[in-house]
Amino acid sequence: MIRELSNTTHTDCFIRIKREYLQLNGKVNSDVKPDADESIRFWSNIWGSKVHHRKDPEWLREKRACKDDRKKENIAIKVEMVVQQTRKVPNWKCPGPDGVQGYWLKDLTELYKRIADQLNELLNGKIEIRNWMNTGRSILCQKDSGRENAVDNYRPITCLPLM
Repeated sequence: MIRELSNTTHTDCFIRIKREYLQLNGKVNSDVKPDADESIRFWSNIWGSKVHHRKDPEWLREKRACKDDRKKENIAIKVEMVVQQTRKVPNWKCPGPDGVQGYWLKDLTELYKRIADQLNELLNGKIEIRNWMNTGRSILCQKDSGRENAVDNYRPITCLPLM
């Protein structure tokens, strides 16, 4: 069973349809949902914890040394690359914060040149990466229907932006 913690979005329609389909087959109890405040407390203890990493590990120093020996490749994303990758995108997976589903991206072929241009600008440092590009929208999916609304009975699934 899927429960969303964030504000209502257009993808709620798809979540509701899936839930109703599962209910028809007797696989879901629609009355079961975790307490939102308790869920936020439970998961923020995990997600909100700062982790301190070593800033200069040995393996990273070795990689940097190897990188200096090679000439920097000139990376450029071509429209054909965008077309090729777009074909691989699933049509109706739940979208991330950008709200874009693969079906629409595949249908709007006029955007491919613009997407390639903007990705090249990102790679060349002409524009900065926006926060929404590396931010996900998390939903909770019930693991065991027998345990009902226990907060630790839900696992998070994070939907990332399509591009």
